[in-house]
Amino acid sequence: MSNNNRSQDLLETIHPEFKEVLLTSIAAVKPHQRFSSVTITDPGFVLAIGKNAVVQTKAFLESAEIEMLGIRIHQVEGYTDETLEDYPNAIQYLSHPIPNEKTFQFTRKTLELISDLEPNTKLYVLISGGGSAAFALPEPEIIPEKYLEIIRLAIAAGFDIDELNLIRSLIDQVKGGKFGAKMDHLRIQSYVTSDVVSDDPKIVASGPTVAPLDIDTHVTKWLSRLMINMEIPISIDELIQRLPSESLDHVENTVITTRMDLISVLQAKLDSLGFDTMIADASLTSSIEETVATITQLIDQFSSFTGRILIWSGEPTISLPSQAIQNGKGGRISAICCLLADELEDYADILFLGLATDGKDGSSPSSAYVVNNETKSHLRPLGGARALIRAGNSGLALSSMGYGFDLGNTDINLLDLYIGIIM
Repeated sequence: MSNNNRSQDLLETIHPEFKEVLLTSIAAVKPHQRFSSVTITDPGFVLAIGKNAVVQTKAFLESAEIEMLGIRIHQVEGYTDETLEDYPNAIQYLSHPIPNEKTFQFTRKTLELISDLEPNTKLYVLISGGGSAAFALPEPEIIPEKYLEIIRLAIAAGFDIDELNLIRSLIDQVKGGKFGAKMDHLRIQSYVTSDVVSDDPKIVASGPTVAPLDIDTHVTKWLSRLMINMEIPISIDELIQRLPSESLDHVENTVITTRMDLISVLQAKLDSLGFDTMIADASLTSSIEETVATITQLIDQFSSFTGRILIWSGEPTISLPSQAIQNGKGGRISAICCLLADELEDYADILFLGLATDGKDGSSPSSAYVVNNETKSHLRPLGGARALIRAGNSGLALSSMGYGFDLGNTDINLLDLYIGIIM
């Protein structure tokens, strides 16, 4: 088996149609499919934010079949091949996961445009993962450089997505329901594609239209100490007081797609190929090490069940040195696949696959990886799984050995997907 064809050969070993099943399952939950059942009768202004902003807008407009008053799209750069030919000036491609001055300027202009809408105008907000970076504006007392440093440190500290987005909500003018509260002269309808385990719209893109937010004292203490050290001239209590304390009666939030929609489609398609498919756990949120221990235990339990496929989903956490984050070529999925490869050495008939449903595994060269009992021996000359992860190069190592493959721009963002196949 050559390096170049290794992942393709392994996928073919599972089933000749396995990769096609993955792709058609993703296609079944893209925004064009999900918005086809949504009834839109009122003209209004459209704001789309996140990794799927452009494709969500296209799907929304096709479903609406009525002309909108205006469109504003905060699209995360690098996550779509789609364009919006009729509204080229409405789109800005923005950085992720750290915003920048371009993001702040575009967000500021968006606020001005929407604030000027006539009272009682309908505002449609299309939200997908990545919106926290693409729709951002620091609180006035926090200069951009210190805002960005807080985000970098929070990511490096390994906070889970709920904790990270609470931090973002406290230091930002448009998160934690603050955007919705500012626009209380409008009728707001948000459609949310969930990229969080809880499927809580408060967490997706840091909940720009949802209040009130739950406060975690562990997080606020961390942020308070950091703000004091950075000499930021506002207290954590003052920031908490700026969060809307009650639900926003002029806002309706609808979660339109979740990871379970994708998993259900995938399970049915795999079963139709003759596999016995089991959803093991769709709520992974622990560290990558704890996640691997959980997955390994279940693989061992079912190792004699030929034809069984186990599915996991979620968003495990990974903590890396800053140099690895800045210079490495890896991500959460490739790291988990490297660690699983260590555990599979004695299982000749088991394959493990991890894929990023949004089409990107951090800074990895590939978006998906498949490993088996031989992978550990191939990684050993490169330093082994744990050393590669510490250096941030788990994706580079697996891809160089032929274990990576790409899904392209998927136009969805529904958390990580992990699949164990017992041959």
